[in-house]
Amino acid sequence: MAMWGSLFKQGKWVTKRFLFRNSDIITLKAQISDTANSSCVVQDPTRLEIVSALLWKSLMAVSKVRFGTQRPSLLTHLVNLRRRIDEALCPQHTMGNLFGFVAVEHLSDHVKGLEELVGKLRNAISKVDSEFVEELQGNKGMSILQESLRAIGETGSKSEVDYFGFSSWCNFEFYDADFGWGKPTWVTSVPSTGSVFMNLIILVDTRLRDGIEAWVTLDEQDMTHLIADTELLTYATLDPSPLAMSSFS
Repeated sequence: MAMWGSLFKQGKWVTKRFLFRNSDIITLKAQISDTANSSCVVQDPTRLEIVSALLWKSLMAVSKVRFGTQRPSLLTHLVNLRRRIDEALCPQHTMGNLFGFVAVEHLSDHVKGLEELVGKLRNAISKVDSEFVEELQGNKGMSILQESLRAIGETGSKSEVDYFGFSSWCNFEFYDADFGWGKPTWVTSVPSTGSVFMNLIILVDTRLRDGIEAWVTLDEQDMTHLIADTELLTYATLDPSPLAMSSFS
Protein backbone atom coordinates (compact mmCIF):
# COMPACT_ATOMS: atom_id res chain seq x y z
CA MET A 1 0.00 0.00 0.00
CA ALA A 2 1.58 3.28 -1.10
CA MET A 3 1.27 5.94 1.58
CA TRP A 4 4.66 7.48 0.88
CA GLY A 5 3.25 10.57 -0.80
CA SER A 6 2.15 12.20 2.44
CA LEU A 7 3.37 9.88 5.21
CA PHE A 8 7.15 10.10 4.86
CA LYS A 9 9.06 13.17 3.76
CA GLN A 10 12.65 13.95 2.94
CA GLY A 11 14.39 17.17 3.88
CA LYS A 12 15.29 19.26 6.90
CA TRP A 13 13.10 18.71 9.93
CA VAL A 14 12.94 20.01 13.48
CA THR A 15 11.27 18.96 16.73
CA LYS A 16 9.80 21.50 19.15
CA ARG A 17 8.07 21.03 22.49
CA PHE A 18 4.79 22.69 23.41
CA LEU A 19 3.63 22.60 27.03
CA PHE A 20 -0.12 22.79 27.68
CA ARG A 21 -0.89 23.53 31.33
CA ASN A 22 -4.01 21.96 32.77
CA SER A 23 -5.36 25.44 33.55
CA ASP A 24 -5.17 26.39 29.86
CA ILE A 25 -6.73 23.11 28.80
CA ILE A 26 -9.62 23.82 31.19
CA THR A 27 -10.03 27.25 29.55
CA LEU A 28 -10.20 25.61 26.12
CA LYS A 29 -12.70 23.08 27.43
CA ALA A 30 -14.98 25.89 28.65
CA GLN A 31 -14.73 27.63 25.28
CA ILE A 32 -15.66 24.43 23.47
CA SER A 33 -18.72 24.01 25.69
CA ASP A 34 -19.75 27.63 25.08
CA THR A 35 -19.40 27.52 21.28
CA ALA A 36 -20.55 23.99 20.52
CA ASN A 37 -23.96 23.67 18.90
CA SER A 38 -26.32 20.75 19.36
CA SER A 39 -25.07 18.97 16.24
CA CYS A 40 -21.41 18.77 17.26
CA VAL A 41 -21.39 19.08 21.04
CA VAL A 42 -18.97 16.75 22.82
CA GLN A 43 -19.79 15.94 26.42
CA ASP A 44 -16.80 16.40 28.72
CA PRO A 45 -13.97 16.43 26.13
CA THR A 46 -10.74 14.89 27.40
CA ARG A 47 -7.36 16.61 27.66
CA LEU A 48 -6.12 14.38 24.85
CA GLU A 49 -8.98 15.34 22.55
CA ILE A 50 -8.61 19.06 23.27
CA VAL A 51 -4.82 19.24 22.80
CA SER A 52 -4.90 17.04 19.71
CA ALA A 53 -7.67 19.10 18.12
CA LEU A 54 -5.94 22.42 18.82
CA LEU A 55 -2.66 21.20 17.35
CA TRP A 56 -4.44 19.78 14.30
CA LYS A 57 -6.26 23.08 13.79
CA SER A 58 -2.97 24.98 13.99
CA LEU A 59 -1.22 22.54 11.65
CA MET A 60 -3.96 22.94 9.05
CA ALA A 61 -3.60 26.72 9.35
CA VAL A 62 0.15 26.35 8.74
CA SER A 63 -0.56 24.38 5.57
CA LYS A 64 -2.90 27.08 4.30
CA VAL A 65 -0.28 29.78 4.89
CA ARG A 66 2.39 27.78 3.12
CA PHE A 67 0.41 26.61 0.10
CA GLY A 68 -2.13 29.42 -0.19
CA THR A 69 -5.08 27.06 -0.02
CA GLN A 70 -6.59 24.64 2.47
CA ARG A 71 -5.32 21.19 1.55
CA PRO A 72 -7.02 17.95 2.60
CA SER A 73 -5.74 16.75 5.98
CA LEU A 74 -5.42 13.24 7.38
CA LEU A 75 -4.82 12.61 11.09
CA THR A 76 -4.12 9.23 12.63
CA HIS A 77 -4.08 8.59 16.36
CA LEU A 78 -2.67 5.48 18.01
CA VAL A 79 -5.08 3.92 20.49
CA ASN A 80 -4.03 1.76 23.45
CA LEU A 81 -5.96 -1.53 23.20
CA ARG A 82 -4.90 -2.83 26.62
CA ARG A 83 -7.71 -0.95 28.37
CA ARG A 84 -10.22 -2.31 25.87
CA ILE A 85 -9.38 -6.00 26.01
CA ASP A 86 -10.23 -8.69 28.52
CA GLU A 87 -7.52 -8.60 31.20
CA ALA A 88 -7.50 -12.40 31.25
CA LEU A 89 -6.18 -12.33 27.69
CA CYS A 90 -3.84 -9.39 28.25
CA PRO A 91 -2.78 -8.78 31.88
CA GLN A 92 -2.00 -5.18 32.75
CA HIS A 93 1.76 -5.65 32.97
CA THR A 94 2.24 -7.90 29.95
CA MET A 95 5.32 -6.96 27.92
CA GLY A 96 5.07 -5.71 24.34
CA ASN A 97 2.95 -3.29 22.35
CA LEU A 98 -0.76 -3.71 21.82
CA PHE A 99 -2.30 -0.83 19.95
CA GLY A 100 -4.58 0.12 17.11
CA PHE A 101 -5.11 3.39 15.34
CA VAL A 102 -7.92 5.58 14.10
CA ALA A 103 -7.99 7.97 11.18
CA VAL A 104 -9.81 11.29 10.85
CA GLU A 105 -10.09 13.27 7.62
CA HIS A 106 -10.74 16.93 6.97
CA LEU A 107 -11.46 17.42 3.29
CA SER A 108 -13.28 20.78 3.11
CA ASP A 109 -11.60 24.00 2.02
CA HIS A 110 -11.88 25.74 5.40
CA VAL A 111 -10.68 24.90 8.90
CA LYS A 112 -13.46 23.91 11.25
CA GLY A 113 -13.91 25.27 14.74
CA LEU A 114 -12.12 23.56 17.60
CA GLU A 115 -15.33 21.99 18.90
CA GLU A 116 -15.97 20.34 15.53
CA LEU A 117 -12.47 18.86 15.38
CA VAL A 118 -12.86 17.56 18.93
CA GLY A 119 -16.11 15.95 17.78
CA LYS A 120 -14.36 14.27 14.85
CA LEU A 121 -11.70 12.85 17.17
CA ARG A 122 -14.26 11.67 19.75
CA ASN A 123 -16.31 9.96 17.05
CA ALA A 124 -13.29 8.10 15.67
CA ILE A 125 -11.71 7.06 18.96
CA SER A 126 -15.02 5.98 20.51
CA LYS A 127 -15.42 3.35 17.78
CA VAL A 128 -12.42 1.47 19.18
CA ASP A 129 -14.30 -0.08 22.08
CA SER A 130 -14.44 -3.52 23.65
CA GLU A 131 -16.90 -4.71 21.01
CA PHE A 132 -14.53 -3.60 18.23
CA VAL A 133 -11.63 -5.41 19.92
CA GLU A 134 -13.73 -8.58 20.10
CA GLU A 135 -14.35 -8.32 16.36
CA LEU A 136 -10.60 -8.00 15.76
CA GLN A 137 -10.10 -11.25 17.65
CA GLY A 138 -12.69 -13.02 15.51
CA ASN A 139 -12.58 -14.47 12.03
CA LYS A 140 -13.13 -11.06 10.43
CA GLY A 141 -10.30 -9.38 12.31
CA MET A 142 -7.81 -9.43 9.44
CA SER A 143 -10.32 -8.15 6.90
CA ILE A 144 -11.31 -5.30 9.25
CA LEU A 145 -7.67 -4.23 9.57
CA GLN A 146 -7.09 -4.52 5.83
CA GLU A 147 -10.12 -2.37 5.06
CA SER A 148 -8.99 0.26 7.56
CA LEU A 149 -5.52 0.39 6.03
CA ARG A 150 -6.97 0.50 2.53
CA ALA A 151 -9.15 3.50 3.39
CA ILE A 152 -6.24 5.34 5.01
CA GLY A 153 -3.92 4.48 2.13
CA GLU A 154 -6.41 5.75 -0.43
CA THR A 155 -6.23 9.21 1.13
CA GLY A 156 -2.66 9.11 2.42
CA SER A 157 -1.09 8.12 -0.90
CA LYS A 158 -2.03 11.45 -2.46
CA SER A 159 0.84 13.94 -2.45
CA GLU A 160 -1.46 16.94 -1.94
CA VAL A 161 -2.76 15.55 1.37
CA ASP A 162 -1.18 16.66 4.65
CA TYR A 163 -0.62 13.75 7.01
CA PHE A 164 -0.16 14.12 10.78
CA GLY A 165 0.56 11.15 13.02
CA PHE A 166 -0.42 11.48 16.71
CA SER A 167 0.58 9.16 19.54
CA SER A 168 -0.37 9.62 23.19
CA TRP A 169 1.91 8.45 25.97
CA CYS A 170 -0.37 9.97 28.59
CA ASN A 171 -1.30 7.82 31.58
CA PHE A 172 1.62 5.45 30.93
CA GLU A 173 3.09 6.31 34.36
CA PHE A 174 6.64 6.74 33.06
CA TYR A 175 7.41 9.06 35.96
CA ASP A 176 6.65 6.29 38.47
CA ALA A 177 9.43 4.10 37.08
CA ASP A 178 12.32 3.62 39.50
CA PHE A 179 15.20 1.33 38.57
CA GLY A 180 17.08 1.97 41.79
CA TRP A 181 18.40 5.49 41.33
CA GLY A 182 15.17 7.43 41.79
CA LYS A 183 12.26 8.46 39.64
CA PRO A 184 12.96 10.49 36.48
CA THR A 185 12.87 14.27 36.47
CA TRP A 186 11.99 14.42 32.78
CA VAL A 187 10.95 11.76 30.27
CA THR A 188 11.64 12.26 26.58
CA SER A 189 11.99 10.22 23.39
CA VAL A 190 15.14 9.33 21.49
CA PRO A 191 15.60 11.85 18.65
CA SER A 192 15.54 10.64 15.06
CA THR A 193 18.42 11.04 12.66
CA GLY A 194 18.73 11.38 8.90
CA SER A 195 16.76 13.29 6.30
CA VAL A 196 13.63 11.08 6.16
CA PHE A 197 10.93 12.03 8.63
CA MET A 198 7.19 12.25 9.16
CA ASN A 199 4.89 14.83 10.69
CA LEU A 200 4.73 13.33 14.15
CA ILE A 201 3.16 14.57 17.38
CA ILE A 202 3.75 12.71 20.66
CA LEU A 203 1.76 13.70 23.74
CA VAL A 204 3.03 12.88 27.23
CA ASP A 205 2.06 13.87 30.77
CA THR A 206 4.29 16.21 32.74
CA ARG A 207 5.95 14.74 35.85
CA LEU A 208 3.29 16.12 38.22
CA ARG A 209 0.48 15.43 35.71
CA ASP A 210 -0.32 19.13 35.73
CA GLY A 211 -0.10 19.45 31.98
CA ILE A 212 0.63 17.77 28.65
CA GLU A 213 3.86 18.13 26.74
CA ALA A 214 3.61 17.81 22.93
CA TRP A 215 6.70 16.89 20.95
CA VAL A 216 6.04 18.08 17.40
CA THR A 217 8.26 17.10 14.45
CA LEU A 218 7.74 19.01 11.21
CA ASP A 219 9.51 20.33 8.16
CA GLU A 220 11.61 23.36 9.16
CA GLN A 221 9.52 25.77 7.09
CA ASP A 222 6.27 24.44 8.54
CA MET A 223 7.65 24.72 12.06
CA THR A 224 8.58 28.37 11.44
CA HIS A 225 4.91 29.07 10.77
CA LEU A 226 3.67 26.93 13.66
CA ILE A 227 5.73 28.66 16.34
CA ALA A 228 4.32 31.97 15.09
CA ASP A 229 0.70 30.82 15.56
CA THR A 230 -0.68 33.25 18.13
CA GLU A 231 -3.73 31.14 18.96
CA LEU A 232 -1.58 28.10 19.73
CA LEU A 233 0.86 30.10 21.85
CA THR A 234 -2.03 31.55 23.84
CA TYR A 235 -2.49 28.10 25.36
CA ALA A 236 0.96 26.53 25.02
CA THR A 237 4.49 27.41 26.14
CA LEU A 238 7.22 26.80 23.57
CA ASP A 239 10.26 24.75 24.63
CA PRO A 240 10.09 25.32 28.41
CA SER A 241 13.04 24.20 30.52
CA PRO A 242 12.46 20.60 31.69
CA LEU A 243 13.81 21.60 35.12
CA ALA A 244 11.23 24.36 35.48
CA MET A 245 8.25 22.43 34.12
CA SER A 246 7.35 20.90 37.47
CA SER A 247 7.30 24.21 39.29
CA PHE A 248 4.95 26.22 37.05
CA SER A 249 1.83 27.67 38.58
